[in-house]
Amino acid sequence: MSEKTTYVVLGCFRGGTSLLTGLLKLMGVPMSQTPVIYNNEDLEMQTNDVNIAIQGLLKRNNKYDVWGWKYPGSIFYMEQLLPYLQNPKFLQIYRDPYSIALTEKREVKRDINNGIQFAMLQLIHHANFFLQYNNRFPFFLVSYEKILRDKEIFLKDFLEFVNFTSEVSYEKLLEYIHPGTYEAVNK
Repeated sequence: MSEKTTYVVLGCFRGGTSLLTGLLKLMGVPMSQTPVIYNNEDLEMQTNDVNIAIQGLLKRNNKYDVWGWKYPGSIFYMEQLLPYLQNPKFLQIYRDPYSIALTEKREVKRDINNGIQFAMLQLIHHANFFLQYNNRFPFFLVSYEKILRDKEIFLKDFLEFVNFTSEVSYEKLLEYIHPGTYEAVNK
């Protein structure tokens, strides 16, 4: 692919973004400039400060023609980042808010009621972003629960949307898909 492209992985905290990011990284899409942490986030882009995020985007735009990132909190300022994205392709994953809350309870000891409330707040932001911009940019929407039901159908749809030539075999990508665990990809 010679066209400049930024893959933007969107979804709630604990909502499945690490899975999508891991697949892109396995395929060879640069998704991180910093040492990989367990959830495949780029530490430099893991910020709630829009100005720091913009500097990170500019740095990566200068370094790569095709690249991507994910930070679930970026949905709260994504609209401000749009002018800095190169031909963005949005991959947006949705997950049942109760499941998100249970994972939040386990991972960060968040009260279940607060977890559901926070998941719903994020889901509203994601839905509004999609509704506002799906006529301007390509979006790949997927349900975490759909992936659990049939990962082969999901992977076929994912690869069709991403349209990125990779040396990694279909089988290796399929093997990586085992929701419920975090698996860092060091590429």
